[in-house]
Amino acid sequence: MTAHGTRTQDDQGHRRTDMPTVGRFVHAPSQPANDNPMPRAVLVQRMIGALATLAVCGGLVLLVLLLE
Repeated sequence: MTAHGTRTQDDQGHRRTDMPTVGRFVHAPSQPANDNPMPRAVLVQRMIGALATLAVCGGLVLLVLLLE
């Protein structure tokens, strides 16, 4: 290792052999990674909430414009 923490040429050859295998990622995970972490029901609820919020804000804007 140099002063900046990078490996030198002679250090790279035996770097892997002196590392213990404990704690290394040896086998594949038992469950595959979930590509869609948000269930559809939660997504629909959030979309309905967002549309309701936009409707209320739009109604308030129309109310303010009509009262002027």
